[in-house]
Amino acid sequence: MLDTQYRMHPSISEFPSDIVYGGKLRDGIDASVRPVPAGFPWPNKNIPVAIFPVSGQESREALSYYNAAEADQVCWALERLVDAGFEVEDIGVISGYAAQVRYLRRMLRSKTASPLRSVEVSTVDGFQGRE
Repeated sequence: MLDTQYRMHPSISEFPSDIVYGGKLRDGIDASVRPVPAGFPWPNKNIPVAIFPVSGQESREALSYYNAAEADQVCWALERLVDAGFEVEDIGVISGYAAQVRYLRRMLRSKTASPLRSVEVSTVDGFQGRE
């Protein structure tokens, strides 16, 4: 069983530690090693997680779901990150739903001559085990 993680900010690892590891997952890094990136309107500068409430309707596609309003919010956040100087190669969008991934990819590809076309969008499984 994993006992020490080195990838996430400690405030992010708190959730999987509590839920998956019974509070036993330790952080091998200090929060200062993973500072909140500047230039993005973070709700809390001490926690590099931004949760935005979105009102939208869930739609079904085959055996999966997508939400157009959530996809719009993701595009807004991506635009702010790129405007703040983030490289698209350093940004990844993770979704729990394959239909949401497909919807977001279509949205981003439709942005002609935009750097957002290169943002990687995948499911949780698609990013699993990567740096």
